[in-house]
Amino acid sequence: MQANNSLKLVDSNGVNPIMLKLLMKTYAFGLIDHKGVSRLSDFGMKNMDKMLVCLIEGCNEIKTIINGNGITQGVLKCLERLCINNVLKLESIWQGPVYPGSLAQLKNLKLSKCLELKKIFSKGMIQQLPQLQYLRVEDCRQIEEIVMESENNGLEANVLPSLKTLILLDLPKLTSIWVDDSLEWPSLQRIKISICNMLRRLPFNNANATKLRFIEGQESWWRALMWDDDAVKKKLQSLCILH
Repeated sequence: MQANNSLKLVDSNGVNPIMLKLLMKTYAFGLIDHKGVSRLSDFGMKNMDKMLVCLIEGCNEIKTIINGNGITQGVLKCLERLCINNVLKLESIWQGPVYPGSLAQLKNLKLSKCLELKKIFSKGMIQQLPQLQYLRVEDCRQIEEIVMESENNGLEANVLPSLKTLILLDLPKLTSIWVDDSLEWPSLQRIKISICNMLRRLPFNNANATKLRFIEGQESWWRALMWDDDAVKKKLQSLCILH
């Protein structure tokens, strides 16, 4: 179904020339309970140059969204919003090399009910997200780190320069947002954390995240947090909204 430059494929199968022709003109793409593809890039990256919004829901054969192997230029350069929901076999968003310019306009990323997803930002991906403002991760049972140390060795302090809102909900294995307090988080204003009981440390100190205004979470979680500096705890506690 297509209307106003949007395309929604519901309970369909595989890839055919008609789909690809429509996709080339599409600004908003919905892929729902689709069968016969293992990644979004099966539709051809050149066919998605105009895409601004993408929703992927169900699609239980999809294991990665983009396979960067064989890609020789930036892709999804215009994409602003990506929502992935209930993709049960999803293991990664991006697999393989990330060409500069890819995802350069992505502002909003929502992930929910991706039960096999272990890594959000694969090697090289996080550096390509200068515009990301909103990140929400919910009910992804295998996530242990938001930014994986093993995928991001030598990470520059100024990554995710535009991130304003970070929402983490029902992530039972989550132990780390980032391994230490070396990132600047220059635009971060709001954090919401709920049912992430293994998360014992926050990646902040007295010098970073200077625009942070709200930390929303459960009182029991806050009491269980570990701190290296009581001054940081005191500063952040003044920003808390606890339930």
